[in-house]
Amino acid sequence: MQALFLAGTVLINICVWLLEQLVKIDFEFLSVSYIISEFFLLSLCAMTQVADDSKTEEKILMDKCKEFDNYIIHLTPTEKKIYDMYIEDMTSAQILEELHITNNTLKFHNKNIYSKLNVNSRKQLVEIGKMHKSGEYKGIGAD
Repeated sequence: MQALFLAGTVLINICVWLLEQLVKIDFEFLSVSYIISEFFLLSLCAMTQVADDSKTEEKILMDKCKEFDNYIIHLTPTEKKIYDMYIEDMTSAQILEELHITNNTLKFHNKNIYSKLNVNSRKQLVEIGKMHKSGEYKGIGAD
């Protein structure tokens, strides 16, 4: 796609140059064409950078999923139970009721789970945990 974009830009510049050679005009269209081409190239560069950033985020997510096997074994039985409940989309209230623990105890376990699994939030924990459980991460980056 990017190669076609660049080829199109070069073709337009060649056409403008040929037009200037065939038709004598006092205005330099080729200079304007070069300036416009530069803007196209800058936008192409920006699009490429955004694509690279998303691939980097995808790679980080994939790496975290692969690391989960090594990290999950370090969870205590209670932490593993809480982790599984989060993956099953249980709310904090449901977990508190199921395990008969206080909110402060759950927060303590959450802190330990996040640090052992190298995640920053419950949302990230659930997202990566579900990908890990389904094995979906194994297909990422295979192209």
